[in-house]
Amino acid sequence: RLLLPWRLFDSKESLAGHGPRVVLTSVDLGTTSNAAEKLAPYSKILLGPPCTDDKAMLRGSCPGGLARWSASTAKVSAERQLKWLHNALWLLCEGGVLLYFNRALAPEEGDGVIERLFKRVEGTFDLQAASDH
Repeated sequence: RLLLPWRLFDSKESLAGHGPRVVLTSVDLGTTSNAAEKLAPYSKILLGPPCTDDKAMLRGSCPGGLARWSASTAKVSAERQLKWLHNALWLLCEGGVLLYFNRALAPEEGDGVIERLFKRVEGTFDLQAASDH
């Protein structure tokens, strides 16, 4: 449960420059034009893209999910996550922070996506990975 002061969401107060603005949205960052672009740039983005959620499948909390899972499922999901991450970078202001999380166990959907993102944007963005500590 997220608890934030309501005044952070008051568009009149935010637009008047009386404090921070928090935008909670659920958009498809895989599209070239989306609602998130209209409010950009952002100082911070928390990105939790769809993943295979193989952890839930292994626990049995996703009925029939394991029967539908394949290596190509994880690959397609990783491609979508990479696209969302790349698009999210363009929505950040200079010095902004992008926090990415997912619930997948497959390395190609976790660290693999981050490694590919760093290679893809080398020279375009100055990225720094967060420490494990």
